Amino acid sequence: MCGVVAAEIHPFDGRPAKIQLGHVPDKWKGGSDEADNLRLLCLICNESAFDLTLTRPDSISLLIQTRCVPNKVQFDVMEWLVKKIPEQARALVRKL
Repeated sequence: MCGVVAAEIHPFDGRPAKIQLGHVPDKWKGGSDEADNLRLLCLICNESAFDLTLTRPDSISLLIQTRCVPNKVQFDVMEWLVKKIPEQARALVRKL
């Protein structure tokens, strides 16, 4: 849900992220252990996602949300993306 990967420093608590297997919907709501009902979540998201079914936003929704925040936040998003996918960022800069 938050996008962190195992051992990456989690932005919410500053510690390396621990990954857990979560259910959508939860088992107590009838969710199964089938692969299409499982997702990997960091510990923080999995604990706070209790009884929550998340629909991932599409690209357009994310762009709209990013466009509506202050420039500093937009820069923070860009900086995070460059760190997360450095090779793709370099390729994009070369195209520009």
